Order: sequence, then structure tokens, then C-alpha cells
Amino acid sequence: MTGADAAPAFFTDLPLTSPQARRSVPTAVASNNPVADADKMETEEGEKEDEDEQYSFTRFLDHRQTGNDNDIEILVEWDQGSPTWEPETNLHHDAPDTLFAYWKSQGGRPLNPEDPDLFEIYAIRKHSKNKKRLQVEWLGYDKSEWTWLPSSVVEETAREVVEAYWRDQKGK
Repeated sequence: MTGADAAPAFFTDLPLTSPQARRSVPTAVASNNPVADADKMETEEGEKEDEDEQYSFTRFLDHRQTGNDNDIEILVEWDQGSPTWEPETNLHHDAPDTLFAYWKSQGGRPLNPEDPDLFEIYAIRKHSKNKKRLQVEWLGYDKSEWTWLPSSVVEETAREVVEAYWRDQKGK
């Protein structure tokens, strides 16, 4: 799929904070192919990044699966600057409604090609009173897709996420 073939784009004026978006202005000359531009981009050396700066984007143009555990990256068209490939995790955090609408326009989020039953836990949202079940938020899926799972199953597959959840709960 290319940006030109993409289903309706999703527009937003929401600011998006992204480590990749914080890069300096690209030095590559823009073409009419945003997918190729994002792949060829270079940044100017020596410029200091502003960690608190936020960027607004216009729309999502495309998506791809990377070789790293089949993670997904989304091609984001920025209000200022050339398009960049951004990790889905960043967009789930910074612009979830736009991400979910994009996936809906694509017929749903693509499954992991190596293991279609494998989903990434984005966060744990709640626990049962007896702490034997956890409500899981899945990366790339909206609240209607959150599920309750036995704590033991979640601990087996995502121990760090569970530990972080319980640490946060102690602070409340």
C-alpha cells in the first residue's frame, strides 16, 4: 500500500509529541512521493532537540510492519516538515482517536504475519477486587477491545507491564 492508494486520511489539529518528530528539519528535497521522502530523510547535524516541543500533524498516509518483532510504523504528514515514519506506540499515546479511526478505515489493524494470535499489551487499566484478573489495553485497539484476563496469564507474557502497574497502584 502506498500513500497515494491510502483510504481517506484523518485530519487533526492535535499536537503530537514524538521522538522522531523532534528531529531537526530535513535537508532532503521533497518530492511528490511522501513515502519515498520519509525513507530518504536526513537531518541536519549538531542541532539541539527540544524535548518539550510538540508538533501538529495533518494526517496518516500509510503504514508498514518493521522487522523488529513486526512492530508497526505509521507515515505521518506533519503541518510543518516532511512526513516521517512514527512508531504506532507513540501515536497510540499521543493521538489515539486518530489512530483508531485510521485502522477502522483500513478494515482493521493488521495482524502479526508470523503469529496472528499475538497482540501487544499497551497498558493494564484495572484489576479485579481479588487481583486475579487484569483489564488489558491492547496496542492499536480502542476501549471497546480491552479485555479482562487472568493475572497469571498477563504476568507470564508481560511481567514488566504488570510490575509497573502494581508499582503505580501503590502510589495511589
